[in-house]
Amino acid sequence: MKFLIIYLLCIFSLFPKEYNSVVRMYWENDVFFPPSDHYYSNGFRLEYWNNEIYHPFQFINKFLFNSKYGCSQEETGLSLGQNIYTPTEIERKNSKEGDRNYASYIYLGNTINNFCGNHQFYWESSFGLLGKNSLGREIQSDIHKNIQSSIPLGWENQVPNYFTFQNNFDYKYSITKYFGLQGVGKIGNINTSLGGGFYLRWGKVSSNHLPSFGIMDGGGLPENSEVGEYYFYIQPLFWRQVYDGTLQGGDAFYKRDNFIDRGYQNFYLIESGSNYRTSLNNVNWNSQNSLLGRFSLFYLSYKDVLSDNLPLNLILFNSLFNGNPAFTRDSKNLILFLLKDIQLGKSTPEEKILYLLSITNSNKAGNSEALYWVSLKYLSDTVLKNSNIHFEELLVLNQLQKNDRFSPIEPRKYQGKINLGFYFHIIPKLFLHIGGSVSTPDFYPGENLPDLHKWGSLQVGYRY
Repeated sequence: MKFLIIYLLCIFSLFPKEYNSVVRMYWENDVFFPPSDHYYSNGFRLEYWNNEIYHPFQFINKFLFNSKYGCSQEETGLSLGQNIYTPTEIERKNSKEGDRNYASYIYLGNTINNFCGNHQFYWESSFGLLGKNSLGREIQSDIHKNIQSSIPLGWENQVPNYFTFQNNFDYKYSITKYFGLQGVGKIGNINTSLGGGFYLRWGKVSSNHLPSFGIMDGGGLPENSEVGEYYFYIQPLFWRQVYDGTLQGGDAFYKRDNFIDRGYQNFYLIESGSNYRTSLNNVNWNSQNSLLGRFSLFYLSYKDVLSDNLPLNLILFNSLFNGNPAFTRDSKNLILFLLKDIQLGKSTPEEKILYLLSITNSNKAGNSEALYWVSLKYLSDTVLKNSNIHFEELLVLNQLQKNDRFSPIEPRKYQGKINLGFYFHIIPKLFLHIGGSVSTPDFYPGENLPDLHKWGSLQVGYRY
């Protein structure tokens, strides 16, 4: 972090007292297309452009492009941004198998953009932080509190801390001012990929310059002109992805064997027999939203070692094996219905506490930690009483899992995305953009998980 601050101060020290500058802000979120709240969940980016800002690779641009194409305009700037990614069910503490992991990264970038007739070249070099130090958990939790939405519970499973370095390249060739081709390339430990596409604009278009339409799509500013423009656009893109740090971790040497199971299913393995692996996989890979669907698979797999107390088994499964999400009204009614066959007078104090905590919880974000710990104590004292595993050992195991629950995920090799929206630049000093994107996920989703993702984009820029 000290290095980031020193680097930023060095760059700003190069500014003259009088200059022509541009400030641009992006905000992207899937809240614009409810009920989507997963995968690429939120992005924020702030840019400051001024031609006096130094780019360390500026001489390369001049050698490759300016001398060859006679570039008429060169722009340099700084960027500060953060991207946040979440699984489909943020109310769960442990993500389902086949779902995306939690991840966020924050970065400081140095950008340069050249306009050379029909050619446009963009290059951004950035470095930053991936993982807990990027403050994704804190920022998303504060946002959800302010909009009175469910607080994400699974950030303990996020990508580990890592220092990032990234280079993003973009090339556009305008066949006409309405239609052109685009090539994109990324290399770094956030993303390494190569692809391309085209763009089409219709409306009042006055320049070959094509500005950026999104946080993850490279591009400079609209032309600095008194002649205004406004237009609709569509921009399909396709690329081959080689590496994604938000899925695999910033270190390419992470292997899937390095993580402990997201759930706590291994607690029952001591008494489950030799065929537990097949049954365990069935529970892990079941991606139904229904608690009863998951519990049914679990109960059928382990009924030979479970008691006949169905409401108690349901509570234990939900709190220890299913991420401890809050019981719905229907689930509470089911527990009350099943309790009619239970002789409460013969129930132990721990069992009565479990029943009470389950049906009285009013927090929609999740069940209480007390329910989890009482369930864990009951599991060690009763269900596993003959397994030689004590409550203290389960606490240690839980802490180990808490510190290392990150599960590297294989990135999707081939991806596609369509950007579309409206760009408005009538007032010379002000430009606006409203758009949306539909994309394939950057990984291979598990069964019954969404295979498309959409989000909205807002961009505001001001020259002064």
